[in-house]
Amino acid sequence: MPEPVENETAVLKPLAYKPNTVAEITGLSRSSVFKLLREKKLDSVTVGRSRLILAQSVEKLLSSEAA
Repeated sequence: MPEPVENETAVLKPLAYKPNTVAEITGLSRSSVFKLLREKKLDSVTVGRSRLILAQSVEKLLSSEAA
């Protein structure tokens, strides 16, 4: 999992993650992450050939599942 980058004034958190990282962070399988993407339960953007899942979307999913 990528570590936050510390600056003299702020700690920067990643804005987006690759699907494998989301699987690692959440404990879900890679195929479950892609299923959530297909079901539009996770928001993503494509940059070139890379798919990035928005960190805000992951947090929203986890908070809704916990409720």
